[in-house]
Amino acid sequence: MTLWKDGFDYSSRPPKYRSVAESGKEDWLNRPGNKERRENLEWALENCGGMFRVVIVVAEDERAEPRKIKSSYPQRRMWGKITRINADTGEFEAVILDENSAFE
Repeated sequence: MTLWKDGFDYSSRPPKYRSVAESGKEDWLNRPGNKERRENLEWALENCGGMFRVVIVVAEDERAEPRKIKSSYPQRRMWGKITRINADTGEFEAVILDENSAFE
């Protein structure tokens, strides 16, 4: 799952990630990437206990809509675990775990 770098919250342990749709962005809800994200999140919930691998992406401009990826960083030791999902919008929250704590 690709996660925008600015969506991470490191103020708590474990860190959290929150993906939120911009209100009034009907086009965002219907974008192919959002549809695929919803399908991937549902698949992770049904088949992997909500666990997913993380790729961090950095936006060229965090205020742009839609965003463009400046760079990406696959995280070999980082896992996300879905804690909340809105299947209608694709919004979700996850805790971020390292490989040592991901499957305790």
